[in-house]
This record gives sequence, C-alpha cells and structure tokens, in this order.
Amino acid sequence: MCADPQLFDMLDWDDPRTSRSLLKFSPESILRKSAYAFLFEWFRRDLRKNPEAWLETERCNALCSDFKFYGVAIPPFSTYCRCRHIQEPEDEDDALEAWTLDHESAFLELFRYYSKEAEHILFLNRHFLLSFHASLAEFLRTSAGKKQIPALPIPRVTIPRWVKRAIYFRDSGRCVFCNTDLSGLLDIESDEHYDHIVALASGGVNDPTNIQLACRRCNLKKYKKAASNFFYPEWWKDKAAEPERSSGRLEARSVSSRALVARRR
Repeated sequence: MCADPQLFDMLDWDDPRTSRSLLKFSPESILRKSAYAFLFEWFRRDLRKNPEAWLETERCNALCSDFKFYGVAIPPFSTYCRCRHIQEPEDEDDALEAWTLDHESAFLELFRYYSKEAEHILFLNRHFLLSFHASLAEFLRTSAGKKQIPALPIPRVTIPRWVKRAIYFRDSGRCVFCNTDLSGLLDIESDEHYDHIVALASGGVNDPTNIQLACRRCNLKKYKKAASNFFYPEWWKDKAAEPERSSGRLEARSVSSRALVARRR
C-alpha cells in the first residue's frame, strides 16, 4: 500500500495555506487535502471521458443520494434536464457536464465530505500513513525550490493538545512499537512521547496524520528513522484460526520506509 509521490502534484501549491499546513498542525490535514484533490480530479476526468457510464448506470442516482445524505442542496440531474427541456439521450452528455459546472459549489462541498471520510478511515491505518508520509517526504525533497513548497527540514513546533488527544485514543494509550501501557494506570513511570512517523530530519511534516504514540525507550531507539507498527486488535475470536494463533494477544506487523521504497522498486 504505497502512495505515489505524483499524487501531491494535484495539490493547490499556489494557495499558501497548503504549505502552512505542513509547517504547523492544522485540523485540515495534508491527508484530507490530498484525498480531496485526488477524488475531485478523478471525478472530473472520468465524467469528461466516460459520460455515458454515468448516465447508463446508477452513478448519478448514487450522487444524488449522497447529496441528500450530507444535506447538500442541489436539484437532481433528471430535474435539471426537465427544466432545460433536454429530452434526447445524445444531449444528456453535455447536460451532465453542464449540471456539474452550474452547481460546482455543491460538488466541491460533497467532495469535502468524501475527503473527510477518507481521512477518518485512513487515519486508523499507520501502515498506510507511513507509506503516505514517506512519499510526501520524497516529493518535498525532489520539488525543493518549486512553487511555494517549503524547504526541508521543516522546523519542529509544539504539538497541540487536540492532536495528542486524537493520537492517544487512536493508539489506545500504548506504545505502537512495544505495546507498553502509557496511561499511568499500570506503570507510574510511563512516559508518553508523541513521535513523528516520518521524522522531520527525514523530510517529515508537522501534520496530525504524521504523529504516533511511543514510549521513551522506543522513541529514542527510532531516532531519525521513518518507522511504525500496525497492531491489529481482535474484535472477536476466529475459532477456525485459533490453533495457529496466540490467544488474546495483539498481532503486530512492523514496517519501515526503507522496506516500502524497496517494495515500490
């Protein structure tokens, strides 16, 4: 699961807020911005290239259902066609693109909701986040001096409390490497560290999705490397696989950016 560095070319680097979000923690994460840019660009390209696929399948109906679900006001495509007296099927291709252009603000709002959902799902997967931020670091290194892309290394800033709270709950109050409890309930000597998955010295950024929870020992051992562990909690017992698995324990898979780059090659 690797993110292509070219994905980040889709971001609006002319907007200074994009660069600022890499320098200082922002609720609108770089992951959300990237998901928004990718999803909306894919939608526009596919709509132009394959309008008949949108008209001959249930895609338009699904879009209208999503608009309704998120509370985004927009007339259904069928209503739009009736108001413009479009009756011939061959005219619907142009009408479909006109519908999206005439209601661009509604589509932008819908895709903001899509990107927030993507962020919510992918934030739970540190394996993906390691790959994503390793690719972002590669993009920043190869794009140094272009547009408004910030220079590396990015300076360290104080991690806000709202970021720490989100990370603590996502990682269940445990070190992502050794699974040590950092709540202070089992060990009063526990010392929680909020660690950059891809270190700033390795091209990492100050972003909520680039932070993980670690104990002091593991954080110091990791130092400037880009690494994480992905623990899979067992929500229920799989009796068929029970003889082959240790009972009641978390299974961990360790990955590093070096392994991800090697896999990509």
